[in-house]
Amino acid sequence: MEYLCWLNRFLRFAVGASFIVETVIVIVAAAAESTVPSFTLATGISFAAATYFVADSRELWLIYPLISILVILSVSDLKYRLLPNKIILPAMGLYLAVRLWIHELPIWEYLLGFLVGGGVLFLVSYASVRLGKSAMGGGDIKLMALLGLVMGVKLILLTLAFSSFIGCLIGLLMIGVGRLKRESFIPFGPFIALGAMIALLFGNHLLVWYWNLFAII
Repeated sequence: MEYLCWLNRFLRFAVGASFIVETVIVIVAAAAESTVPSFTLATGISFAAATYFVADSRELWLIYPLISILVILSVSDLKYRLLPNKIILPAMGLYLAVRLWIHELPIWEYLLGFLVGGGVLFLVSYASVRLGKSAMGGGDIKLMALLGLVMGVKLILLTLAFSSFIGCLIGLLMIGVGRLKRESFIPFGPFIALGAMIALLFGNHLLVWYWNLFAII
């Protein structure tokens, strides 16, 4: 029994470390605008991490195709500056139908996640246009709406926070080393995808830790 306990700890450490490696791979790939084999490796690590960290097998079978969708969209955004409607819109219809059948949370939380995910970025984009600055792409807005439908309102808020933080951090680093200028375009899709994976795998644990921290205080 002790042997199995240590084996479980080792596996958790190995998969967790692999996911950290994936994070670095995606960040470097985004910075270098590289797609293959960087995202091929990242895809494999994502499937392994999801298999290990997601306990509900029904949710797991929803996450598998989502990983593939996120990888395809990330590559498309890096290479063509495009998040195609022909991928996002059918995925929305599919996940809406599936969520009516498989749902850990009340249906309204997924619908609210859809509205919040797309709505927040739409408001940011609208404000940017009003201020005469570069607007958020429509593909990014629809991708966040799709993820909100899959994840629910709590995890989509975490996704927004993670992706914004990582995107800002990488943007500042690339400007600092001279790879980008302040007015340069940075594809946001890969950062949304990475933020979504972090939220999917660790978001609920982070929320529990956060609320317990405040309970202690």
